[in-house]
Amino acid sequence: MKRKNKKQKKGNVFLSITVFTVILIVIILLISLIFRISNLDKTPITEYKKPKAELTSSIQVSVLNATEVQGLAGKIRDYLRAKNFDVVEIGNFDKGVQKSFIIDRVGDTLASRHLAEIIGLPDSMIVVKIDSSYFLKASLVVGNDYKNLSLFKNSD
Repeated sequence: MKRKNKKQKKGNVFLSITVFTVILIVIILLISLIFRISNLDKTPITEYKKPKAELTSSIQVSVLNATEVQGLAGKIRDYLRAKNFDVVEIGNFDKGVQKSFIIDRVGDTLASRHLAEIIGLPDSMIVVKIDSSYFLKASLVVGNDYKNLSLFKNSD
């Protein structure tokens, strides 16, 4: 009987040590979780800004003329290419518009904002319309307010 009690005591000791170890690990994990949650960086997340040269070297855009002015898209294409944009297409928009705007084709807000800055449009004139079939980042639709764009303001 004493042997059985000794084996039971050894088994109980082993079980106790195992339970204690598991409880200790759980406590350590909980403390670690609480520490991580309480020490989250309180600073606001800001958008990473790529250097301008890196931005323009990869921004593929199209320029669509939504006015009755002939050759306007070509003139803007030349301006944007001089600013290191990759203008892959020019053409006419399917209808006339009063105000110029940018269509963000892939959800790349940095590229669209940079195009808006270069052309002289506010960020509020960026419309997100994701369509991966275009193989470009943005389309600039030039409206009847084209004389307000940077290109035409600087050439006066």
